[in-house]
Amino acid sequence: MDSIQQTPEPPAIKTTTSGSVARRQLLVLQIGLITTALTLTGVYFIDVWLNWSLMGLYVKYVIPIGALGVGMAAASGYGITSWFTGVKMRKRVMFTVMTLQVVAYFAAQYIQFLAEGPLYDLATNQRIGFFEYFHYMATSFAFSGRNGQAGMPLGMWGYAFRLLEVIGFAGGGMIVPAILMAQPYCESCQLYMKKRTLALLPASVPARKIKSKDSEALAAYELEQKQAFEKGQAQLESIKQLAIEGNAEAFQQCLSALASEQKSIGKLPCRSEIALVSCKGCHSG
Repeated sequence: MDSIQQTPEPPAIKTTTSGSVARRQLLVLQIGLITTALTLTGVYFIDVWLNWSLMGLYVKYVIPIGALGVGMAAASGYGITSWFTGVKMRKRVMFTVMTLQVVAYFAAQYIQFLAEGPLYDLATNQRIGFFEYFHYMATSFAFSGRNGQAGMPLGMWGYAFRLLEVIGFAGGGMIVPAILMAQPYCESCQLYMKKRTLALLPASVPARKIKSKDSEALAAYELEQKQAFEKGQAQLESIKQLAIEGNAEAFQQCLSALASEQKSIGKLPCRSEIALVSCKGCHSG
């Protein structure tokens, strides 16, 4: 009897054309610009209705925390859309996002100028242009005291704080894309990989307060920490070797033995994480 051998079909491989990548990148930029516009519109109405400058919030007079937060919210659309569409956050995309953030900042300033206009100089009765308006707003920059009253205008120093606003707004917009840039990515499937923590391994002993004058106790504590770290590293290498050998049963037994200690290990000042990183498309990782 003749035998018939059935050849299995090759696995489907997802291919992504340059055209589809360009369309997805364009979608990322479009959604990012929409969230930027909505965020800046919200900031404008907060400024008008509540008379409170969200962009003008500073910590220690030099950290533009308000601009950082607004920038992060404005650029959230870039990150969210990149995650769902699988667009890899590369340096070129990051540079584009940063450039758009700077452009959006000055566009918002210009729109605010138009919304408040037309403006005229009371001394000359001549119409004020945008650059004159921006100069006036920069040199009129003043911090509010605890009583809510504004202090003296900073004059030309106001430009320094305007620059900090721009840096804060653009820098805040880089936070979400930078987080995505560090995420594992499957180049074959054009997808961000999923990460699932399997277990935590101890790499230190619990933190204890020791008087700085007690040199013997400090030395003993440091030695204890060093020994715990070395033991944790040895345990980690052992589990890694099981994974390399493909010994799934022994690997799972090691993780199961640690299951009851996960909560306490999570409170240690130093610990190692074993995570499963895999692509939902091709299941590689």
